[in-house]
Amino acid sequence: MTDFTAGMGAGAYIQLSMQEVGTSQAGNYSLVNWQFYLVQTSGFGSWNADSTGWSTNIGGQGFGGGYTYDFRGGNQVKLIASGQVAIGHDGNGYGSVYGSGHTNYTGSSIGGPADVGGSMGLSRIPKPPSAPGISISSVVGRTVSITVTAPADNGGAGITKYTVQYSRNGGPWTGDQFGGSTVYTGLAPGSYVFRTFATNVAGDGASAQTAPVTVVAGGKRAVDETTFTDLSIMRRYDGSKWVDMQITKRYVDAGTGFVNLGPS
Repeated sequence: MTDFTAGMGAGAYIQLSMQEVGTSQAGNYSLVNWQFYLVQTSGFGSWNADSTGWSTNIGGQGFGGGYTYDFRGGNQVKLIASGQVAIGHDGNGYGSVYGSGHTNYTGSSIGGPADVGGSMGLSRIPKPPSAPGISISSVVGRTVSITVTAPADNGGAGITKYTVQYSRNGGPWTGDQFGGSTVYTGLAPGSYVFRTFATNVAGDGASAQTAPVTVVAGGKRAVDETTFTDLSIMRRYDGSKWVDMQITKRYVDAGTGFVNLGPS
């Protein structure tokens, strides 16, 4: 509950109270109850009035009327009026409400007209999260490691899962993994793009994806055999010419260097 007060003089003040009592995620609004009070703090006896004018404005919605009060007999709190309003939130789920109240009463004992008002923040209504971060940590053979980081904005609610997927050669998204950072093994040769998105109670959020990465058959890239330094060649002279006895091919594995594959 949030209360705002304004004095009317030595013996009384007015009070506007507001409380958020519910939200609608589908409607993107909050329900706010309000009460408008006249409070006597000192003096009593003949403090009474007929049809004193009052008005309130809660989140742009106006109310008003006349109020008859009677403080004879002691210090009291008088409820002038109350109600409930729906307050819309912005597209990111944030909202606030400004309320004001006014009374027209004029009297030497209780004081003169008074105005009260103030703003109250509302609970954020959850929205789908923004896109997480995603990057390729490593490519080793046919194994690709993916790193996922939390989104900048969780949408106002806890993340319930991360989904990681890939598209091979421009095909449909598949290979769903749900634990955030993950490792894909045994991938078929092709060009891959990986993406991720986060989910909360409001649904799936925006996605982010990597640049394409190529996975080669067997995780090996054959070396150009026309380059002498890429081959190991054994020969013998048969008395008239040189004869190749064995050619050992070499390949590059994950970009780390040459490895002997064996005789051709």
